[in-house]
Amino acid sequence: MKRLLFSICIALAGCSTTTAPAGYWYRDSDGLRVDANETTMAAFNKDRAICDGKAAQAAIDRSVNVSGYNDRLINLIFDGCLNERGYTRKP
Repeated sequence: MKRLLFSICIALAGCSTTTAPAGYWYRDSDGLRVDANETTMAAFNKDRAICDGKAAQAAIDRSVNVSGYNDRLINLIFDGCLNERGYTRKP
């Protein structure tokens, strides 16, 4: 019985976790990966902080988390913000 309960808990925990999208961020203007040098990384970190704030605000505005839906939505908001700022995530 304990093993069954443990297995169910592990299965449910696996359903509720989400991972951040994979890939690296590139600058659209010149195609450089954002970690190519200190200048591009500094500019990316500034833009990322702004987009983190927008994604965090969206997370606060959501009142109910439906099976990881909110996590995916927050990732889309974050990615969209960085896309608007001239970055693209590539594998």
